[in-house]
Amino acid sequence: MIKPLKTIRQDRGIGVRRLSSGAPVAPRTIITTEKGESTPSLETIRKISRFLKVDPMEVAEFREALKDQGLEELPPEDPPQPAPPAYSAGAEEPRDRGQMIEELVRLMRNLGRADVDRAYRLLFENEPPT
Repeated sequence: MIKPLKTIRQDRGIGVRRLSSGAPVAPRTIITTEKGESTPSLETIRKISRFLKVDPMEVAEFREALKDQGLEELPPEDPPQPAPPAYSAGAEEPRDRGQMIEELVRLMRNLGRADVDRAYRLLFENEPPT
């Protein structure tokens, strides 16, 4: 049976904050999705569906978001990509700025957004500029 996200969430006694931390997605994303003010991304649909243990096609907002993208169901997740080896001082150093930037981007993807400074330190062996 297709139900709105808010109804599913409330039927299970789950508040916005609990869903936000469990999924994890921003509380604002949940609120605006429930109000119809925004369309959730595929990743958001996956996270919330996984946390609520519900078929995304049973959530009205998710069904509509997928339909808007021409999808009849949530596509499978991309398989995880193998992590590139971490840069080390003993490794061959990048020869130009372009290679260094590519390596920094690779490290950032590997480490996540929260670790941008760590990626910079690993690549350049010093603190990022402020």
